[in-house]
Amino acid sequence: MTTLESVNQRVTDKWGYHPITGLPNYKVILVTDKYPTEKRHGEFNIFLKGTDIFLKTETGVSEVLKYPGWEGFFVVEWLTYNQHHDVMSGATPSDPRFIYEPVWRFYDQNDKPQPLHYESVDFIIRMHKESMRKKWIKTDAQHKADDDAKKREESAYIRAALDRSDVEDHLHWKSGVKLDSTKIFRG
Repeated sequence: MTTLESVNQRVTDKWGYHPITGLPNYKVILVTDKYPTEKRHGEFNIFLKGTDIFLKTETGVSEVLKYPGWEGFFVVEWLTYNQHHDVMSGATPSDPRFIYEPVWRFYDQNDKPQPLHYESVDFIIRMHKESMRKKWIKTDAQHKADDDAKKREESAYIRAALDRSDVEDHLHWKSGVKLDSTKIFRG
């Protein structure tokens, strides 16, 4: 097992720093009952300290645990743009535009914490980067296939609209007459 500081140093050396914030693109943290926290806006239930006795509900900004229930777990985080409107604190206290989001929590099949190994962290980061690349980057052939599919769909819609009969048009525009089959003229 390696130390958290040495793993983070190796991760930073390999995966670098964010060009805007100057913070590491990825980092590993150990979740405790007091760390990490973030400031969130919302409704919060207030309990009597040290008990489960409910006192009241308050609306506002409160500092809460970022990963409640994950105490003792190592978590790989990546620096990304803050898309959460309720998160008021960012990766740096002065700039809430960027936050660290979880990529992976190290656990075993019994949901128990796993020890930290650099090779595991590096594998998780590589898989994360690969999935992000596949998600956001399309080849020219993929763009062309998407455009062709959209053109076929639009052409089918236009053909269907043009191929409608006069009866369909009259019924659609409510200028037609609908005859009920039970109303048969018997002369």
